[in-house]
Amino acid sequence: MNDCLDNEIIIEKFDHEGRGIGYIDGKITFVDGTVPGDRVSVKIVKNKKNYYIAKVIKILEYSNFRIKPDCPYFNFCGGCDLQYINYENQLKFKEMKVREILNKFANIDESRIKNIIKSDNKFFYRNKLTFQVKEKIGLFAKNSYDLINIDKCLIASFKINEVLIKIKKIIDLKNIEQVIIRNSFYNDKVMVIFVGKNIDINNILKLKEIIDSLYIKTDDEYKLISGEAYLEEKLGEYVFKISPDSFFQVNSKMCVKLYDKIIEYGNFKKNENVLDLYCGTGTIGIYISKFVKNVIGYEINKYAVIDAEENKKKNLVDNIRFVCGSSELVFENITNNINVIIVDPPRSGLNQKTIDGIINVKSCKVIYVSCDPVTLARDLKKLQIFYEVVEITPVDMFPNTKH
Repeated sequence: MNDCLDNEIIIEKFDHEGRGIGYIDGKITFVDGTVPGDRVSVKIVKNKKNYYIAKVIKILEYSNFRIKPDCPYFNFCGGCDLQYINYENQLKFKEMKVREILNKFANIDESRIKNIIKSDNKFFYRNKLTFQVKEKIGLFAKNSYDLINIDKCLIASFKINEVLIKIKKIIDLKNIEQVIIRNSFYNDKVMVIFVGKNIDINNILKLKEIIDSLYIKTDDEYKLISGEAYLEEKLGEYVFKISPDSFFQVNSKMCVKLYDKIIEYGNFKKNENVLDLYCGTGTIGIYISKFVKNVIGYEINKYAVIDAEENKKKNLVDNIRFVCGSSELVFENITNNINVIIVDPPRSGLNQKTIDGIINVKSCKVIYVSCDPVTLARDLKKLQIFYEVVEITPVDMFPNTKH
C-alpha cells in the first residue's frame, strides 16, 4: 500500500468524534466528512502505528443516511458536524457514543443507559454565539483559524442572526477581535459584547437604540457601554440573571428538560439536605429548592456566587445558601447531614479529592450532570467503589453537532 495513492474504502460507522471509520488493508482509518455507508476514494494524510487518518478525494457512492445540509456553510464552517445526516440518526450516533464509552471505560451495562432525550428544535436553539473577527465577522473553518464570512447561523437564535446582520451593516470592525451575542428567549432581549483593545466607543454606540445591553471586554474586564447590566432567562417558574461572563446553558428549552430529569432522579423529600457542587449562578439549586429542606451550593467563581445570591432573592428562595469555594475543600466544612449530592462539573470532570469527599459523605444519592462521557466514565469508575450506577440518560443539548 502506497500512502500517496488513492484508496477506495467503505465507511462502516462513526467514531466518537463523528468521523467516519473504514479500513485500509485491515488498518482502521478515520475519515472526516463521511457517513456510514459512503463508498469513498481517500488519500492517507497521517500514518500512525495503529491507524490512518485520511481525507476524501471523491465520494464514489453516497450513503442512504446522507442528506443535503440546510446550511450553505456546512462544508467549510467548524460549528456543526452532523448536519448531513437526519436527526434520528444523529440521536442514534449520540446514544451509541454514550453507551460505548461508558461500557468501555466504566464497565457499565448498556441496560443502565436509557434512550436519549431529543431536542424540540434542531435549529435556531442557541442563546449565545461567539463570532470571530478578522477584518470581517464570521466563524472559524473546521480545524482551522481561517475565517468563514457568514450571514446566518442556523443553530443560533433568530434574534442573534438579526443582530449579526445589523453589525455587519453599521459597525466598523477595527480593533475588534470577537463579538459575543447573547439572547434571552424569555423576553427576547439581547446583549452584545465586543472583545478587543482600543475599541471606539462611539462606533459601538451606533447599536444602542436596538440592543438592550452593550459591553466592551478588554483583558477579561467588562465595561457596560449602554443599556442594562444583565439579561434574564426563565427556566420553569424561575427567572435567572445572566451577566456578561455568566455560564448559562446555551439551549434554554433543553435545559428545562435536563433539570426536570434531575428532579425525577432526585425523587426529593421535604426533609432532605442537598449539596450542589459547581453550582454556578445557582440555577439547579434554585430549580429544585421547593422539593427539599435545604440546599448548599458551592462555586469557585466569586462573580457567579454574587449572581447566585441575586437569583436567590429574585426568586424568593429562602432555603438555599451559596458558598464561594473549591469543590475539593467543601467536605472539610460540611456539618449538615447530606442526603443528596448534585455535581455539574466542567468538561474536565471531578478531581480525586472531590471524588474522595463524595464517597466519604456516603449520601443516599449522587446525581452527576456531565458534558463529556469520557470524563464521566472515568469518574463513575472511581465512584463505584461505594456507589452503584443506577441509571444514565443522555440529553441532546446540541443538535447538528457531535456534542
